[in-house]
Amino acid sequence: MNPSDYYKHEVVNKVREPELRKVASVLADHIGQQNAITLAELCAQTNMGERQARRAVLPKTAEPQQTALFEQPKPEPWQLQYGSWR
Repeated sequence: MNPSDYYKHEVVNKVREPELRKVASVLADHIGQQNAITLAELCAQTNMGERQARRAVLPKTAEPQQTALFEQPKPEPWQLQYGSWR
């Protein structure tokens, strides 16, 4: 699955607000520095003003989550009391 498909499936489909959905849909096609989009282009494609497009904050689920390879051990209470432990 390429990044564009991931974002369209995981983010755009979960966004309920129409304005955010427009912005997320356009941004899903412009992932990475080589595919960057300017604010003016984003505004033109979404029919929004600059301020409205800039305040369209996507949910945190937009970033792919990487799970830990190993589970981190939980510190004992005495280890937390005396600062960080290794």
